[in-house]
Amino acid sequence: MDGGRVLRAALTAMTSRVIATRISVIIGTILAVSLVIAGVYTHDVALPLVAIFILAAAFFEVRMIQVEAALCNIPVGQFALWDLGGVSPKSPLAFAVRGGPRDVVVTDDGIVVGMLWREHVLEAISEGNSVQVQDIMDRDITPMEASESIYDVHQRMLATGYPAIPITESGIYRGIFTSERLEHVHRYLHDSFRGSERYRGLARALGLFGR
Repeated sequence: MDGGRVLRAALTAMTSRVIATRISVIIGTILAVSLVIAGVYTHDVALPLVAIFILAAAFFEVRMIQVEAALCNIPVGQFALWDLGGVSPKSPLAFAVRGGPRDVVVTDDGIVVGMLWREHVLEAISEGNSVQVQDIMDRDITPMEASESIYDVHQRMLATGYPAIPITESGIYRGIFTSERLEHVHRYLHDSFRGSERYRGLARALGLFGR
C-alpha cells in the first residue's frame, strides 16, 4: 500500500493526481487478485486476507481522490452560510450572541475585522463579563473569496485550526463557511457518487453503455 502511494507520487509528475490514483489502483487490484490466486493455490489463508485489505484501501483511496477533485471544482460560495451582516466590534456581547453562542464574523462597514469564537463567548459569559465584541474577538483573521474552491478553504482551516472562515465578495463580507458545512458538502458528494454509481450499474444492465 505504501508502494502504491510511492507509485502514485511518481505518476503525478507525469499526469493528474486522479489519473495517477486510478493507475495505482488498477495495479494494486491486479496484485490483490494475484494474491488470492496464490493463496488458493498454496492453501495460504493469509494471502486472500491481505488482498481484501488492499482492495478496501484502494476503494477508499479512489473515493478520497474523487472527493478531493470535486472540492477543487466547487466554489465555496455555493455552500457558505450567507447572512449579509456580521456583528459590529462595538456591539455588546449579549447582542452578538442572540440565538445562542456560536462562531460569528465581526465586520466594520462590510469589511471583516475579526471573529468571535464560540468558546471565547462561553468563557466570557461564564465569568459574567459585560464586554463588547471587540474586547474578546480574534483579529488575526483572513477571509477568503466566494469564488475560491472549497478545497482551498478547507486547507486554510487545517493550517490555521479555525473551525470557520469568513467569506467575501470583492472584499465585502457575505457569509461564513464552517466545519459543519464542510461535513454537509462531504455527505452531498458521497451521496452524489453513490447515485452516479447506481445509475451506471443500471445503465450497463439495460445495455445503455457499450453499444
